[in-house]
Amino acid sequence: MATSRYNNRETIRNRSERYFYSPIFRNRGLKTPVQFTVANLKHITVDQAMDLQIETKLWSVGEKYFNLANEFYGDPEYWWVIAWYNRRPLESDFRPGDVVEIPTPIELVFEYLDIF
Repeated sequence: MATSRYNNRETIRNRSERYFYSPIFRNRGLKTPVQFTVANLKHITVDQAMDLQIETKLWSVGEKYFNLANEFYGDPEYWWVIAWYNRRPLESDFRPGDVVEIPTPIELVFEYLDIF
Protein backbone atom coordinates (compact mmCIF):
# COMPACT_ATOMS: atom_id res chain seq x y z
CA MET A 1 0.00 0.00 0.00
CA ALA A 2 1.17 3.53 -0.71
CA THR A 3 -0.69 4.96 2.28
CA SER A 4 1.52 6.69 4.80
CA ARG A 5 0.62 8.53 7.98
CA TYR A 6 2.88 11.30 6.69
CA ASN A 7 0.73 11.97 3.61
CA ASN A 8 -0.85 15.42 3.70
CA ARG A 9 1.16 16.43 6.77
CA GLU A 10 2.64 19.88 7.11
CA THR A 11 6.39 20.14 7.57
CA ILE A 12 8.32 22.69 9.58
CA ARG A 13 11.98 23.66 9.78
CA ASN A 14 13.54 23.27 13.19
CA ARG A 15 15.74 26.32 13.63
CA SER A 16 16.91 25.42 17.13
CA GLU A 17 20.58 26.21 17.73
CA ARG A 18 20.93 22.75 19.20
CA TYR A 19 20.27 21.20 15.79
CA PHE A 20 22.12 23.81 13.78
CA TYR A 21 25.46 22.73 15.18
CA SER A 22 24.79 19.00 15.14
CA PRO A 23 27.61 17.21 13.28
CA ILE A 24 25.13 14.74 11.83
CA PHE A 25 23.16 17.48 10.11
CA ARG A 26 26.25 19.45 9.17
CA ASN A 27 27.78 16.36 7.52
CA ARG A 28 24.61 15.98 5.48
CA GLY A 29 24.69 19.60 4.41
CA LEU A 30 21.59 20.49 6.43
CA LYS A 31 21.41 23.66 8.46
CA THR A 32 17.88 23.09 9.68
CA PRO A 33 16.18 19.70 9.79
CA VAL A 34 12.69 19.37 8.34
CA GLN A 35 10.18 17.76 10.67
CA PHE A 36 6.55 16.72 10.35
CA THR A 37 3.94 18.41 12.48
CA VAL A 38 2.10 16.29 15.04
CA ALA A 39 -0.90 14.42 13.67
CA ASN A 40 -4.17 14.85 15.48
CA LEU A 41 -5.54 11.30 15.37
CA LYS A 42 -9.14 11.05 16.39
CA HIS A 43 -10.54 7.83 17.75
CA ILE A 44 -13.28 6.07 15.82
CA THR A 45 -16.92 6.15 16.81
CA VAL A 46 -18.82 3.20 18.26
CA ASP A 47 -20.67 2.76 14.94
CA GLN A 48 -17.40 2.69 13.03
CA ALA A 49 -15.89 0.22 15.48
CA MET A 50 -18.81 -2.14 14.83
CA ASP A 51 -17.87 -2.21 11.13
CA LEU A 52 -14.35 -3.39 11.93
CA GLN A 53 -13.20 -6.91 12.56
CA ILE A 54 -11.02 -7.05 15.65
CA GLU A 55 -8.31 -9.68 15.77
CA THR A 56 -6.90 -10.40 19.21
CA LYS A 57 -3.55 -11.65 20.34
CA LEU A 58 -1.97 -12.12 23.74
CA TRP A 59 1.03 -9.90 24.29
CA SER A 60 4.15 -11.95 24.96
CA VAL A 61 7.70 -11.17 26.01
CA GLY A 62 9.60 -9.67 23.07
CA GLU A 63 6.43 -8.78 21.13
CA LYS A 64 6.80 -5.79 18.80
CA TYR A 65 4.17 -3.61 17.14
CA PHE A 66 5.95 -3.78 13.80
CA ASN A 67 5.87 -7.60 13.85
CA LEU A 68 2.13 -7.59 14.55
CA ALA A 69 1.55 -5.04 11.79
CA ASN A 70 3.51 -7.17 9.36
CA GLU A 71 1.56 -10.28 10.39
CA PHE A 72 -1.91 -8.72 10.20
CA TYR A 73 -1.47 -5.96 7.60
CA GLY A 74 1.44 -7.22 5.54
CA ASP A 75 3.38 -4.03 6.26
CA PRO A 76 5.45 -3.31 9.40
CA GLU A 77 5.11 0.45 8.85
CA TYR A 78 1.52 0.28 10.09
CA TRP A 79 2.65 -0.52 13.65
CA TRP A 80 1.22 2.80 14.81
CA VAL A 81 -2.35 1.70 13.95
CA ILE A 82 -2.17 -1.01 16.60
CA ALA A 83 -0.67 1.42 19.13
CA TRP A 84 -3.33 4.03 18.32
CA TYR A 85 -6.26 1.61 18.43
CA ASN A 86 -5.22 0.17 21.79
CA ARG A 87 -4.40 3.65 23.13
CA ARG A 88 -1.01 2.40 24.19
CA PRO A 89 1.63 4.41 22.36
CA LEU A 90 4.56 2.35 23.61
CA GLU A 91 5.17 -1.37 23.55
CA SER A 92 6.20 -1.06 27.19
CA ASP A 93 2.58 -0.13 27.97
CA PHE A 94 1.72 -3.82 27.52
CA ARG A 95 2.50 -6.59 29.95
CA PRO A 96 2.77 -10.29 29.05
CA GLY A 97 -0.74 -11.73 28.91
CA ASP A 98 -2.46 -8.43 28.00
CA VAL A 99 -4.88 -8.68 25.07
CA VAL A 100 -3.88 -6.68 22.00
CA GLU A 101 -6.66 -5.71 19.61
CA ILE A 102 -5.80 -5.41 15.93
CA PRO A 103 -8.45 -3.62 13.84
CA THR A 104 -9.04 -4.94 10.32
CA PRO A 105 -9.41 -4.39 7.43
CA ILE A 106 -6.70 -1.75 7.38
CA GLU A 107 -8.29 0.10 4.43
CA LEU A 108 -11.42 0.72 6.49
CA VAL A 109 -9.34 1.91 9.45
CA PHE A 110 -7.62 4.42 7.15
CA GLU A 111 -10.99 5.60 5.82
CA TYR A 112 -12.28 6.20 9.34
CA LEU A 113 -9.10 7.97 10.43
CA ASP A 114 -9.49 10.39 7.52
CA ILE A 115 -5.92 11.64 7.79
CA PHE A 116 -4.65 10.55 4.36
